[in-house]
Amino acid sequence: MNLVHLIRAVAGNEPPRTSVNEFTFLCRKIAVVFLRKKVSLGRLYPETFGVSIDDLALDCIADLFLQDDHGTLLQISAYFNGISLEKTTDEELLGHIRRLVFAKVNQGIFRAYNEVDPSLGKILRNIKLAIQSLEQFSTVDRFGELSITPCLCDTLEHLPPMDRGQLEHCLHEIASGSENIPSLLSKLARALREQSSHSRIVPLMSIAFAVRSLYSGPADNSAGETSPEDSFTAHDSQNIIREACNGIKAEMKTQYVSKKKVEPVVYEHYFDVIEQNLVARIVQQDGEMFSFFDRLQALMPELTKEEYGRDHKSRVEYLGRLTYDRAISELRKNF
Repeated sequence: MNLVHLIRAVAGNEPPRTSVNEFTFLCRKIAVVFLRKKVSLGRLYPETFGVSIDDLALDCIADLFLQDDHGTLLQISAYFNGISLEKTTDEELLGHIRRLVFAKVNQGIFRAYNEVDPSLGKILRNIKLAIQSLEQFSTVDRFGELSITPCLCDTLEHLPPMDRGQLEHCLHEIASGSENIPSLLSKLARALREQSSHSRIVPLMSIAFAVRSLYSGPADNSAGETSPEDSFTAHDSQNIIREACNGIKAEMKTQYVSKKKVEPVVYEHYFDVIEQNLVARIVQQDGEMFSFFDRLQALMPELTKEEYGRDHKSRVEYLGRLTYDRAISELRKNF
């Protein structure tokens, strides 16, 4: 298989059906192998989802093959247009494909847990939000597994990792079961730094299962204790994002609208897509493929790429950065 030719075909306009089928088969095969590895390591329980590994793999990567009216694979085209195919070997291209598929599989698993196990899905979202806001952990892609490790210390990655049982035991040793997730992760960061018998790199899914095990402990927990999935109820992250959008929108209105640089309706559209972007990045952790142009064009159908690049790109991205910083700052205050 010549991957350069295959990628050039599927990343172009109106890709041949045979090339799309070949590429889909390759991506599905990579996803199946990846999922089976997760199962063998005890990090995935396919019976939870009620589907076969093959079907779960296809469900996870399905949106990679979304096409426009001309048959263009939108995400594949966007991803590989940033890579110089002429200067890339087949081995390097296969590495790019694996990274893309691994990311989609991990995102798909999170979505699947949200659907079949809402409690675990909320724990996952709150863990990821706390990690981003506390800044005590670094995110690590460990053999395609989304993992975290405490900042500013040796990862000890040459040592064996904690299995799920050991991680659950660790949490039960350091926590009472009444902490919210940010407090619990702070304790976990300290515990990982202070031990030297295991790798300090821990898969995110293992942490989520361990957290749920901790909070589902004794049946006689008082009704007033804080459950992990409710730990952000008082300051819901999406409301904080919306408040940040409204705040920056009001503060910057004079500069952009009153000085007639941007039409009022277009200015409103800017913050519609900025809010969508922040929800994808902060709450769903799924903002890698987010396109400001695509979202803005959905609100402004006449918008062309040339017009977007000339008149809107720098403005919406700048306002998006301001709003992101404001949202993260407010989220930290609420921990």
